[in-house]
Amino acid sequence: GVMPMGDWMCPGCGDTQFARNSQCRQCGTPKPQASGGGTTAVLNLDAVNPASPEEVEQFLILNPVEEKAGMQFRTMDPRAQRICINKGTLAGARDSTAAFIGRMSQVRRLVESGVTGSAAQQMSMGAMGNTPNLDQVAPAIPEEVEHFLMLHPVEGKVQDQFR
Repeated sequence: GVMPMGDWMCPGCGDTQFARNSQCRQCGTPKPQASGGGTTAVLNLDAVNPASPEEVEQFLILNPVEEKAGMQFRTMDPRAQRICINKGTLAGARDSTAAFIGRMSQVRRLVESGVTGSAAQQMSMGAMGNTPNLDQVAPAIPEEVEHFLMLHPVEGKVQDQFR
């Protein structure tokens, strides 16, 4: 789904928060303060509460996927597992295995880059009523594109076109 204007992603655990929340309802991390045109929140992996093996298995029970995807998920860093779990259910996905493999890939790239929140922050720059002239907007960097695609899941072909 589309993340509403002003909503934010917790730099501590990767959970999506409503704009009105002053701190993360999952881990308690304070909402990043915007300065100037916005902020780039950096994911602090050390602050992410690792998923327990029981939570991983419970998620896989509630969200059935092919065994190869389940094994891939079981071998991920427990902090990356937590971010995948925090993204919510796979219900409604046409192909839950493909959707989950895409989610794991996006989280892995997010964790490897260490960057999160910048795409969402850039999107909200125009929230004060001043929509920037597109000729004056800097192109998105690959990490921002991946973050956007993580927040707004679409099919693989569409992801490739967006990139």
